[in-house]
Amino acid sequence: RFTPLALAELRWPLVRRGARADQILEPVVQVIWSDSYGDQDLPNEDSELPEFSYANLFSTNRFPGRDRLEEGLRANIGVEYARYDPAGWNMGLTLGRVLRANELDQFPEGTGLDGRWSDYVGAVSLDFDWGLGLVNRMLVSDDFDFTRNELQVRYAGDGGSLAASYVYLAQDDTNPYLGPQDETSELGLNARYRVHPSVEIRGNWRYNVADGENLRAGGGITYGNDCVELDLSVSRRYTSSDNLPAATTIGFGLRLAGLGASGSDRRWPARSCAVAGLR
Repeated sequence: RFTPLALAELRWPLVRRGARADQILEPVVQVIWSDSYGDQDLPNEDSELPEFSYANLFSTNRFPGRDRLEEGLRANIGVEYARYDPAGWNMGLTLGRVLRANELDQFPEGTGLDGRWSDYVGAVSLDFDWGLGLVNRMLVSDDFDFTRNELQVRYAGDGGSLAASYVYLAQDDTNPYLGPQDETSELGLNARYRVHPSVEIRGNWRYNVADGENLRAGGGITYGNDCVELDLSVSRRYTSSDNLPAATTIGFGLRLAGLGASGSDRRWPARSCAVAGLR
């Protein structure tokens, strides 16, 4: 297999510094050519679900695996903007699309990458020093209709965190990998709170806005110190199908410090391992 690639990139950062804010506006143009030889009989096992987002707008290959590679002559065109305010908040913006010399029918219609001109892809973020953050990621068609939109609002403080999300996916009748997909419109909530230095509670909920139905809800409680971590959780899946009936799951977990390849990302108060109890 032989996969030659050539890339030329132009970035022109425009910087404005002032007492009120520092701003950076950066137009970006990438011209890419690539091809693949000797893979006509290679089965596609790891590249069936390509996705177009702001994160791979300036990528040379948008297939997730190695069985397929993006081919042809194309240009990634976009702009990135950032504002840093001394008052304690920052804003970011990314917007762009892809232009192809020829349509090679590499990507399904629902990905936003089909045709000579791709859909518009973008993201807007807003962050405050005191813990609040917002990000909105979108994919917009030539008719300026949203084909994908994801909004996340999060807050993280000393005692806990709260996150809310909304996801919209337009109906896709042409997906060759998953079959026809109905419109998706979902709300989600996730929360954590440290009620005691050694005890944390959490909860989550997902709701199908399009059908007016709960999808999933759950919660849990965790006790931990530098010696041990105990976790009790319960979750309810409301949706039902022939393969996944509605179900309630109860889980219990135990982690001992120093055992296993991965540890907890939570910080617990230090205790003597001979003593494990609330004080």
